[in-house]
Amino acid sequence: IYDFMNKGSMKSANEYTKNIVKIDRFEPITIEKFTWEEDPYKDRYWRFKYYSLRGMRHLIYAYKKTGNTKYIKKMSEIVESFLDTGMKKKNTWDDYHAVSFRTMVLTDVWWELRQNNKLSVELNEKLLKAIETHGEFLLKGEHYEGGYNHGISEAAALLLVGINFPDFENSEIYKKIAIERLETGIENIVDDDGVLIENSPYYHFYALEKYWDIKKYLVEFDDGVSQNYKNKLEKMISYATHILQPNLRVPLMGASIDRIINNKNAFAEIAQENPEFLYVLSEGREGIKPRKLNVYYKKAGKVIMRSAWKKKEKFDNEFKNQTQVIFDVGAYRTDHSDLDALTFNLYGNGKPLITDTGLYTYSETNNLKEYFHGTRGHNTVVVDGLDQQKGSTSHNSFSETQDFVTHFSEHELYPQVHHQRSITLLKKDAVVVIDRLYSRGEHDYEQLFHLFAGANVDIKNNKTITKNGDGDEEFSIYQMNTDNLETKKTSLKDDKLGDLCSLEYGKLVSCKTMHYKKHAKNATFVTVLVLKDDKKNIIPILENKNLLVVDYDGVKYNFNINEVDDKFIEESVLRESSLSKAEFALNTIDNKWKLEGEGSDKYKVLTEHGK
Repeated sequence: IYDFMNKGSMKSANEYTKNIVKIDRFEPITIEKFTWEEDPYKDRYWRFKYYSLRGMRHLIYAYKKTGNTKYIKKMSEIVESFLDTGMKKKNTWDDYHAVSFRTMVLTDVWWELRQNNKLSVELNEKLLKAIETHGEFLLKGEHYEGGYNHGISEAAALLLVGINFPDFENSEIYKKIAIERLETGIENIVDDDGVLIENSPYYHFYALEKYWDIKKYLVEFDDGVSQNYKNKLEKMISYATHILQPNLRVPLMGASIDRIINNKNAFAEIAQENPEFLYVLSEGREGIKPRKLNVYYKKAGKVIMRSAWKKKEKFDNEFKNQTQVIFDVGAYRTDHSDLDALTFNLYGNGKPLITDTGLYTYSETNNLKEYFHGTRGHNTVVVDGLDQQKGSTSHNSFSETQDFVTHFSEHELYPQVHHQRSITLLKKDAVVVIDRLYSRGEHDYEQLFHLFAGANVDIKNNKTITKNGDGDEEFSIYQMNTDNLETKKTSLKDDKLGDLCSLEYGKLVSCKTMHYKKHAKNATFVTVLVLKDDKKNIIPILENKNLLVVDYDGVKYNFNINEVDDKFIEESVLRESSLSKAEFALNTIDNKWKLEGEGSDKYKVLTEHGK
């Protein structure tokens, strides 16, 4: 049912013939005799891959490619060992996700042996009995994890058994319940925006790939899928189109690891039916340019800002070199969510510049899990060194013009502390981040920016210059409000329990982190991020306590930073241009604003507050 199960590695297959088991992300181990109690790394992911029997696909692949019976013989030997011994072990049934993939593997093994006349009567009986046992196991409601992505494969495996083995007593029930679970599952774990509720771009692509394969399977072997299923898939593809970084890599947000999405396999099929997704995967050379440049996914709480949709040309890659800001204003929704309200990622100059720290591991014994899951592992403001409480943001407001896009949000996920943040992308090379925090008592406020792996920094007064490994400048961080500000940079050698990132599962990388600290009752951070571009002249100036001016190549952008006034703060972003005398005032607390006036020279902005 999943396309990737038809693929494999000759290297892995040959290792199996020598009793070497290699699970990706881990060093190989040698197993002379399978006991089905193996757990060499005490790791949940290793156990999942091992007890799902997914390694058998490599032996099937090698047999199909070479015709050498040693591969099919080794596969039969391992599978029969599991049927005789592993089926009786409790630990082979405690991971329902592993059971679902094992069900798919056993079904595939039965078909491959049967079609190649390698299926003995004895093994046939054992396999059929085992597959039916797996079907009965997955049928039980308590073994269906419908609240997140595991439920997709659990339903898919049950569907597979129902369709492939019509002679089983409950085959029609398997199929009926599986389709019901797939329909209700995509409704429950994919929100109205088309975003997987797990707050993880990595798992969004994982789920999209699975749902797409299931759709194809149902179209070929059953009556197809409902209109609701198709609609949700379309929305998932739309989100995938915008969330991908311009280098076609999945951003590190929430429980995500690095992955590139190529125009191949399932995603190539998706692109052929979705011209905007094809435009992205082909870097603008095919398909249709997406209609929206900036998108606010209200239900998911994701704001995606982008400088442009350029096309890759023969001698440049303007598609890859665009700027992208992802602002996370969503709620904590599942165990794959992080405590990361108001974090953001910045991509520019062809690479991630400010990034979340990644997933790292699901290992139950690792003491770094709290760091990667907690607030400190993200680009937001930490209060008193503590994690945010689980919850959501409020008063979100999104506005855009042809010159800038801005979003405002706030939360009270620290007891008795109110945090407001606005982020504005000016064209391609400047991002303005304004944080306001207020409370009745004094607190330690710490604004964090996690830099890309390999970054080096020079700190000069209020300016932090960030460079790559070759010493070339990538971007600068200007802290404009320096009252009581303490600036610090850290890396792995400074703090062994933090300031890390993880691009691959289970692998740590030292990533410098910029810490900007204030101790006060109320605190304001006014930060301007300027990307290196020799063609532009960008100068930020804090003219007074309440006015930031960013001179962007001769055009002045004025940011009014008002003092804290209880729970109502009015923030305006004004643009003043020598070419147009128009003024734009965007109320980021209340979206109920209207424009009055005639012509393009002057607009008066009124809010329901009468401001």
